[in-house]
Amino acid sequence: MKVKVILKSGPLYSNEDVVRVTLPTAEGIIQILPKHENLISLLKLGVIYFELGDGTKHDVVIADGVAKIQGDEITILSDQAELASNLVKDEISQAIKLAEANIGTTDLPPSEFIQLEKQLLFERYKQKYLES
Repeated sequence: MKVKVILKSGPLYSNEDVVRVTLPTAEGIIQILPKHENLISLLKLGVIYFELGDGTKHDVVIADGVAKIQGDEITILSDQAELASNLVKDEISQAIKLAEANIGTTDLPPSEFIQLEKQLLFERYKQKYLES
């Protein structure tokens, strides 16, 4: 299957030799195999697992998003996602400290407060992923 993970900033991951994808959807964890029915699904905070034809596995940690499965093509759109292999513990710790400090600011507009909470949740999830 051909898989693409796309962020606002551009492509994050692309591979044409994927044989299995595990997605954290709003309804629960689902696996996508070749010739899957067409589907559009909301994704929630979690890990997307990709298994390639040679047995290699790649993980993407995602805050949320949308997955479109059409034929043997899977397109995933998200505002926040990172390849698990690129996660750096010190950078995550710094991001958590910064988000916690900014959330403590009392004069934040509600929209900024919500974005900071979402960022903090995502950073903590990445930290937990690295610890597992």
